[in-house]
Amino acid sequence: MLRSNTFNPDRQPLRHNTTFTLNQDHTRGPVSFLNPTHARYEQYYDAAGLPIAKEEAPEAPPAEDTEPGRAKPKPALTYQWTSRDNRKGRHRLIVPSASTSEATESSPGIDAPKPSNSFQSISHNLWLMLTYYPVWDISFDVAYIFTWGSIVWVINAFFSYLPLAQPSTEFAGEITIGGGITAFIGATIFEIGSVLLLLEAVNAGREGCFGWAVENAWYGGNKSSSTSEENQIQEPHPETDGAPANGQPNGDSHPAPSEKAKTTGTSKSNTLSIRPDKSRCIHHHPNKRNLVGKPAASAIATHDFANTVGSTDTALTSSVSRNWTWFPTLSDLHTHYLHELGFLASLIQFFAATIFWISGFTALPHINSALSPGALDGIYWTPQVLGGVGFIASGFLFMLETQPNWYTPALRTLGWHIALWNLIGGVGFTLCPAFGYCTKSWCVYQASLSTFWGSWAFLVGSVVQWYESLQKYPVEVEKGGKKGADR
Repeated sequence: MLRSNTFNPDRQPLRHNTTFTLNQDHTRGPVSFLNPTHARYEQYYDAAGLPIAKEEAPEAPPAEDTEPGRAKPKPALTYQWTSRDNRKGRHRLIVPSASTSEATESSPGIDAPKPSNSFQSISHNLWLMLTYYPVWDISFDVAYIFTWGSIVWVINAFFSYLPLAQPSTEFAGEITIGGGITAFIGATIFEIGSVLLLLEAVNAGREGCFGWAVENAWYGGNKSSSTSEENQIQEPHPETDGAPANGQPNGDSHPAPSEKAKTTGTSKSNTLSIRPDKSRCIHHHPNKRNLVGKPAASAIATHDFANTVGSTDTALTSSVSRNWTWFPTLSDLHTHYLHELGFLASLIQFFAATIFWISGFTALPHINSALSPGALDGIYWTPQVLGGVGFIASGFLFMLETQPNWYTPALRTLGWHIALWNLIGGVGFTLCPAFGYCTKSWCVYQASLSTFWGSWAFLVGSVVQWYESLQKYPVEVEKGGKKGADR
């Protein structure tokens, strides 16, 4: 079996969970010799509305079985794991379409938050961008820092390009002082963001995190009940039942089970009410006490590892509660990280930003003006070429990570568009020094213009990444066997 179609046993997400079944047909990655980047977990329920153990989950009939009507039952819950979502602390849920979400005799109905591509969800996330700044979340910090770095580069591009496009607007020192200082600041901000991006990749969760509370309720009769099992089916937590955890926005509304779920049918109707549950999320992102590393203490405390694993598992507890990791061990580097697309992309981004920073330093006015033409080519333009090529490679790998295979664009995935815009920005930042080696007037114009549109491309990608960093609980609708919105 290809490496991209199977997990290392020590790295398989939700491997300690007792009711989520890994669908091997959906375990895949775009590069055969690298780790999987996509996996799908399914949870089945019996007629009583209780989750079925994964050892007893139904299987698809054999391919040679021609008996009409035989097919694998559809799961009640589907959790979509991706390597990018795992790094970013996101929990992607796939729910049935409205036509298939009603309760039946053999399976419960589903009452989940609105899809992520709905107007309400998009508006709410945009509002969070204006009002919510979780600086303890490294994924937010990466996006926010790159956004400000891109803004500085846009200002730099105006300093360099506007005097060429509109000479009457030029003022003394605009290109040399304004352009030089903003280039240094922009390169430094990009370097800081790249360091955090690499730390984010090194500290990605190893256990997988479902992150949703599932309440089992009966409607249509006089009886109401709920069941709870850690990481599989959970009662709403006081901090997350109908309100944001700890008074913080979490990117998703928590309405009560819909009136439709309550009134459908004349007999009792079993419905699973699904809501985000930050209190049990074992990603490090909700923990205000560290940037990366441990999850929140409440998440560790509310996890019953004995029930989750079947026995007390000290290795799991230690793995979940581990501290900040600055560098992976040589063993982890060899067996996992060098086969992980997200880590490779982050590593290339870090090296590219570090090399690119040299050109930011040599852009400072008193340094740049003292360089000979040969030195200018060697330590000003060349680091920009190498850094820009690295930005292109990093953007391409981040795009590849979100794709089901190497040739199919993931047009419905936010991460794919983020990587695309960053790749375009890298192209602009590569063309700028390529033209810069030439001193003719048209070369100077094209060099400045390339920085201009490249900076705007980086800004678009960074703002979308900022949006993504606040959307921790994306919801997709399954339509006709396909995902309606892969966000």
